Amino acid sequence: MASNQEEKSTELVETPAFYANMARVTITPYDLRLDFFQRKRTPEEKDQPQVSIYMSLEHSKSIAKIINEQLGILEKDFKIEVFDPLPALREKEKQAKKERSKSDGHKPEKK
Repeated sequence: MASNQEEKSTELVETPAFYANMARVTITPYDLRLDFFQRKRTPEEKDQPQVSIYMSLEHSKSIAKIINEQLGILEKDFKIEVFDPLPALREKEKQAKKERSKSDGHKPEKK
């Protein structure tokens, strides 16, 4: 007869699943933290992380490479292009910064 401990080790445990439509990345010279959020519908509700994941920088780099490779395979196999919103968001931030500079009477920063 198997011991109680052996029986527990073969039991399947359901892993919690979360949906996130927003993420925050915090990085140090030693590790990386990913906070995943579900954006609240009203400004009065404060966004709170659903889950936080910590990992080494090496693991982070490997995961990023794997995700990019898998997205590339998906795009190729299904002949679709997954939209990357970052360039548009960065341009929008840049324009907002210029507008703030104009309204504050400061000259825009040159980069």
